[in-house]
Amino acid sequence: MNAVGKIMVFLNLVFSFVVGAFAVMNYTARTHYADQNAKLVASGKVLEATAKVYQTENDRLTRERTEMNQKIVEHAQADKQLLGTDLDPAKAADSLVAVVRKLREENKSLKDQVTQLDKDLDKEKSVAREATRTATIEIADNTRTTAAMKQLRGVLDDETKKNIELVKEKNALRDDYVAASISSRSLQTRNTQLEEELQRVSKELLRRSSGGTSRPAVAGNGNNPPPDNVEGLVDKVDAGGKYVTLTIGSDSGLAKGHTLYVFGLNTGATGYRGRIKLVDVGAKYAVGEVMDKVQSKIMVGDTAAANILGKSR
Repeated sequence: MNAVGKIMVFLNLVFSFVVGAFAVMNYTARTHYADQNAKLVASGKVLEATAKVYQTENDRLTRERTEMNQKIVEHAQADKQLLGTDLDPAKAADSLVAVVRKLREENKSLKDQVTQLDKDLDKEKSVAREATRTATIEIADNTRTTAAMKQLRGVLDDETKKNIELVKEKNALRDDYVAASISSRSLQTRNTQLEEELQRVSKELLRRSSGGTSRPAVAGNGNNPPPDNVEGLVDKVDAGGKYVTLTIGSDSGLAKGHTLYVFGLNTGATGYRGRIKLVDVGAKYAVGEVMDKVQSKIMVGDTAAANILGKSR
């Protein structure tokens, strides 16, 4: 093989390496771009750096190609006799022109790829900016929503407090209503008892005026209240609800045969219960027997008093 042939083989080998290097770099750039697509900012910096490397490498190869062409021309001019005898100068020039044209096309293809990568990078940057803008809007919306929820929570707390106050007022009104109902029923019962007592006294006066004799007796309705307006609490109730034990006794002026009214004030079920008649009295206690059918069950803690209205407050 003559010198020109060796040179051509060497050139082909060099250009093959160059083309291979460009292919490897192109593959690496595409793979790198695909792997780093999710990391927008970092991938952009890598692509920009890769583009600069491509540009630097292209400029370096262009300079080397220019220098190599000059050397080929110098060697061809220095060995015209060998070129004329073993190789057609026209064919050699055509071959070199074809190689240069191919390299230019490959260089242009690489530049187009770099340009496309730049465009893709700009698109990714645009997507990243849009995502950032959307995230900013969502954060602002979340902030406004949080503030609105906080305000609504404050309104809810205020309404809850108002409802609690209303419930307290309702309970107070209910207690007042129950007390008023008890007082009303007590007054009605007392009025009935007074009417019966008045009728009894009228009959007694009529009997005396007609010459009859009088005798002490219990009121016709069975009431025999103690002389003092005493008041105590129910301490025990037997299983059958027939007998009750009170917390007061003879020390408070009670005696056997006295009658007391029982009504609920301190227990859950308020209201008038009924009457009891004392059958056993001690110093600190008294046992009463239920006189008639109670309106509601007598409970521990109920009040027993000589007057259905209780002590004067």
